[in-house]
Order: sequence, then C-alpha cells, then structure tokens
Amino acid sequence: EPLASLEVLENDNEVYAVDVNNEYPDRDDSMVLRIEMRTIGSHVLKGTLQVTGADARFHSETDGRYQFNEGDSMRLDTTLSAWRRVFFASMPREQAMDAIVRLDFPDLKGEIPVSRLAERGIYAQHFEPDMTVTIEDFNRPPDLPHHIDAPEASLSFNITPRRQHSVFHLRAITKSGKTWRSAPIMAAIPTDSGPVALDVFSDTNDATAEVQVDGSTIPDLDYALTPEDGALVYTPAGIPFSGQMGGIANAITYTGGGEAGSMGDPFRRGAAYPDEAPSTAPEWVTEDGAEALRFDGIGNYIVFPREVTPRRGAWTLQMQIKPTSEKRQMVWRHHGHYIGSVTVYLENGELWSTYTDDQVNSTTQRSGLTLPLNEWSDVTISYDLDTMVFRVNDQVSEPQAAPGPGMYIGTSIFGGHEAGTEYFEGYLRSLRMLHRATLQHE
Repeated sequence: EPLASLEVLENDNEVYAVDVNNEYPDRDDSMVLRIEMRTIGSHVLKGTLQVTGADARFHSETDGRYQFNEGDSMRLDTTLSAWRRVFFASMPREQAMDAIVRLDFPDLKGEIPVSRLAERGIYAQHFEPDMTVTIEDFNRPPDLPHHIDAPEASLSFNITPRRQHSVFHLRAITKSGKTWRSAPIMAAIPTDSGPVALDVFSDTNDATAEVQVDGSTIPDLDYALTPEDGALVYTPAGIPFSGQMGGIANAITYTGGGEAGSMGDPFRRGAAYPDEAPSTAPEWVTEDGAEALRFDGIGNYIVFPREVTPRRGAWTLQMQIKPTSEKRQMVWRHHGHYIGSVTVYLENGELWSTYTDDQVNSTTQRSGLTLPLNEWSDVTISYDLDTMVFRVNDQVSEPQAAPGPGMYIGTSIFGGHEAGTEYFEGYLRSLRMLHRATLQHE
C-alpha cells in the first residue's frame, strides 16, 4: 500500500526521511543551517536575522504577523523567551565557511561566523545577560516531509553518528498507519575493552544488582572546556550529552520536549533564577597560568541534558574546582522542573550532598572533607545506588547512605539553581561524568 514515510532513526530519533518534494537540498552539496535563539528571560525580537557571505536561502515561512521571509534574511517582530525560535537556512557547502550569521535586534546584536562549525558541527554563543544563539550543520529532517504516496521508495545518505555506540534502524509507515521496522545495526562496532562491574537497579529484586558489562559501552562524559566552543560544553561521548553555559539544555541536543521551556527546564522560564543576576554564563579567564571558567556566585551556571546524571544507574562525578567563598553554595544538581535526585554543595568549605529517591525520601550525606579556600582541589563523588563516597585530593570519606533510584529523570546543572544566593563562587577547569561507580570498587 502507499507509503507515508520512509525514515532512518538513530537511537529512536529521526535522522533522515525521504523528501519527495525536495524541500531541503541534499546535505552532501549543501549545508542546512539551524539557527536557534533562546533566553530564560524575555526580550524584544524586532529586527533582522541574516546570513551573508554565501548564497543563502531561508526556509521558514512568512506568517504575515511575526516573521517575514526575505530570502537571505528573516525580518522578525516577536518576543524572545525560553520557547524555541528556530530558523533554517541552506547554502552551497563550498561557500558555508565564508558565511556570517548576523543578528540585529534591540537586545541581541552580533555576528557568528559559520566557520565555527568546522570542528564540532555545532556552536553556541552567549549574549549578555541571558541569551544564547546556537547554530548547527543540521543533518536531520527539519520538519515532517510530505507523504511519499507511492508503494516504494529508496534512500542514500551520509551521516556522522551523534553517539559513539549509536543504533540505527529503518522505519516505514504506510498511509493507513501500519509500521515496519528493520533490524537494528550499529554504525561502528565498539572495541571490547573487557568486563567491568556496573551497579544497576533491579525492579525484580527491588534492590541494587551488580552486573558485568563491556567497559567501552559505558558513557564517559569528559567535557572539553575550551573557549573555542563558545557557550557549548562539548563531550566526545556525543552531542546528546553536551551542555550549554547559561542557556537551555535542549538547545544543544535539539531532542526532548518538556525542557523546551517549562516542565523539564530547571529554571522554568526564569522563575527559578535570581532576578538580580548580571549574567547567566560564567566567563573565561586565565587563572594560575591556565584557562578556567570563573563563576560569580550570583547566577552563573552550565546546564546539561537529561540523563547526564543517571536516575537509575551508578555514576562518578569528577571536577577540578577552586572555591573563593565559604558561603553555602551548590556545585552540582540533578533537577528539572521537579526535583531529580542529587544536590552536591559546599558549606563552610565542607562537601555535602542530599539525595531524593523515587518515593520522595531525602537523605543527607556529610563527607567530612573540606576544600581549601582559594586553592585548586580534585573532587570526586561516586554513587552506586546505595552509597555516596567522596574524595577531595588524597582524602576519601566513609560511604554515606543514599538509597536510590532517584526521584525523576531530569537535567543537570553545575554552578547553582533556584532564585536564591547559593550559586558557586570560584573557578572550574575540568569536569567529567562517568556512568559507573569507581570509588566503591577500588
């Protein structure tokens, strides 16, 4: 019977669909540029978004009221908020590295070279005080294509997997709604690195179980903190785990629904953010002869997408930080609109955490370890679904009870959360999240 669509999915997200009307050009010869503008506050967006330096064409429609497609530019008369403002433009790929995205609005003015995409394929830039613009060499379907309306179709395309161990499959949907899925395949077979112990929660036993898995399949989110990425906080583990400084988590991943601005976003369109904060993003500085991020203790943060902190799995968080205040301050929090699981914080320099399980039972963990003020410390927090273990430099705590699994799936934040004063004041120069416990197995 006639097909409605023929698609390829990567980890259940559509990455290619047969486009019978050729609404968007072939990605090998052309770049489809996604431009997304977001803020956790509210700003007037009256002006022009333009791509210069290439034969660019915007694909967004004129609605006659809020946006007007003028070929190589979009004239806008609307409001910028936590909700997505996304525009797609295409250009010859051979011209793309000379193109410039120009923003000309009352509160949002600047230029972003498309050449910033050369290494990662995605780039984010922070604009004071609370706005971010993300651009991406977009190799997925920007919209639902028209029905194929024929009994057969074929496809051929090139794609870079978004994760190292991505699983792909083909999906065909007929016009009557019947669905067929192919067998799954992995684009790259991981090298077997040998078994390691992994703590998981067993619903069957209502308890934590230890299983042996190939270590190469466990996500290791080692973040590349570099000013060349702008507001993007990239990890080679994949864009689905990458974060953004001072922005909204799914502006980078472009997947997920609730965190578009309300239910999943930890700052709830700015309602859970300090009104007096001068900037949402930390700043790059040179500290002790090396590049580091400085957090002002008022409202700077980095936000990470859902499941960077697993709700139902073990994890180990590692960081190098230099606190410059002894006030009570958050370091790491797993939280969306609703509470997630863990909050790691400092109080008078001592490392603490609280953990909330899926029955809304909260426990407090006191490490007994203190970070020296105005000095760099290597900090590790390891969680195996039963206990939290802390390490500060060469000192290791006793295991602290923290029964899991966590309350809700959610985003993660480094630097602080909510509308109070408990934001991290100091410096960060390395950050890593490994999806298994390490200290408990040493």
